[in-house]
Amino acid sequence: GDGANRWFDKPLQFIVSENGEAGFIGEHGIMDGTPTNACVDWVLNTLAVSPAKAEVGPGVNQALHAPEEIVFKTDSKSEENVRKAAVAFKKLIDGQELRVLDWKHFGKNGIKKLKVSPDAFCQMAIQLAYKRLNGKYGATYEACSTRGFLHGRTET
Repeated sequence: GDGANRWFDKPLQFIVSENGEAGFIGEHGIMDGTPTNACVDWVLNTLAVSPAKAEVGPGVNQALHAPEEIVFKTDSKSEENVRKAAVAFKKLIDGQELRVLDWKHFGKNGIKKLKVSPDAFCQMAIQLAYKRLNGKYGATYEACSTRGFLHGRTET
């Protein structure tokens, strides 16, 4: 899709395409990433065991009403702002390029045999590519978690 049907102000989004492929967007600015990962793991593990019979638990209302359209009443200034935002969004999207390389030579287990963290390996590969493309090193952000320790949290 074009990204216009995503809510980037929401911390959790599960996206399921008509062909059955699924993805997840997790914005952890308002919360630690660890519970988010636990939620995704639970969903994936539940579906792996029995996709057709995934139980949602007793606290979920099984008889939900059909959704109803919400009609927003807007003025012309708001509508113009939405149009401007759509143009800016399209310009931003059109400036992006994505290529996927299906790498078959080695994976995380091959990297671990070298006694290197797969995450660190990938971070260094990104840094090397950036340096080669731009002639300088880029800014780096890598989180570490102390959440498992007393008063722990996600640190950067």
